[in-house]
Amino acid sequence: MTAARVTACCILGIAALLFVAGAAAEHGERTDASAGPNEQLATRVEKAIGADAALKAARIDAEASGGVVALRGSVSSAQVRAEAVRIARSVSGVRTVRDELRVAAAQDRTEPARF
Repeated sequence: MTAARVTACCILGIAALLFVAGAAAEHGERTDASAGPNEQLATRVEKAIGADAALKAARIDAEASGGVVALRGSVSSAQVRAEAVRIARSVSGVRTVRDELRVAAAQDRTEPARF
């Protein structure tokens, strides 16, 4: 392979990486290459929680620092809360889960009032 072909292949490879990184940034996603280990762990926890059908509608954010993951947000019940914590603990790299989730009060939900 000539030097010109090697250079062209390298340029195309770099352009492809920049394109992927730009597309991910445009959609608000982090790429593994640009995110630190804490952000990567938080993202893995959020994805694991979001993959569970019962938790998909819940708005749960994860923040990680040195293997300690804090879960924040609002859930519909104590059972959903416990499941979110269980899933977070199962993610590789999580040492401890700080449960800062709030169980929504009955009036916070869309259920009709009963008199």
